[in-house]
Amino acid sequence: MSCQDDRTEAPLLVLLAACAHHVDPGPRLPYAFEARPTGGEVRVVPVFSLYAAPSPELSTYLGPPLPAGADDLRYRRTRELAGLADQVGRVLPGEVNAELGETWPGQFRSHRLAPGWRSRVESALRGDRDLDATLSEAAHATGGDAVLFSWVDELDVLPLALLDLEGTTLLTQAGPVVVDDRDEPYLVAAAVGLALVTHDGEVVVRYRDTFNTVLSEARGPDTAARDLAHGLAEEVALMWATDPRLLQGEPAVVGRAD
Repeated sequence: MSCQDDRTEAPLLVLLAACAHHVDPGPRLPYAFEARPTGGEVRVVPVFSLYAAPSPELSTYLGPPLPAGADDLRYRRTRELAGLADQVGRVLPGEVNAELGETWPGQFRSHRLAPGWRSRVESALRGDRDLDATLSEAAHATGGDAVLFSWVDELDVLPLALLDLEGTTLLTQAGPVVVDDRDEPYLVAAAVGLALVTHDGEVVVRYRDTFNTVLSEARGPDTAARDLAHGLAEEVALMWATDPRLLQGEPAVVGRAD
């Protein structure tokens, strides 16, 4: 019997084929925390941007068309949002360092992932591989005393001009904002995460949460990115082991990849 004639068997074959190619990474805890101190050189690899670039929104509370010249601002906001993850990745180490202060003896250094690892880590962050195992292997291959990974995997945006008339003050998750077509504020909600992995592959911190900010002419992408990074850094600092007494039980670093 041909596949075209088999109405009941074909869906089963498709299901079996899908199962054959699906990798089940197993259950994943929403966060990880180990009371293990880190120090020395922490290599910061480029951020992973995992969200789809937003499309321009060219309407208002009253519907289309936009006021003259406002479409240029909307297209600019779209470009800024597409690159927001890169901005978050650049400022995140500084925000974490500021929150930890002098109690943490480490130094962040920009670095590249070892060849071949970027696609594997991205696949794990998307849920197609075991995340902690992949981060462990990637950190061991990259070297340093530890490696800091970061990612932005969800981005929800809303031009506030869609919600009310020009001149209205709106109370948002990021605070009060005035609807103004010259400022063109966007409400941004982003899911931002990071993982700190030691030289021997232990995931000592892995954390992700959603943070809010406003992107506008007055509050450009650098400011919006700092808001998001600061929100994550504040929460991560609460679980980042910095007590110097914990160092007494740490083994010497041997066989580290550099």
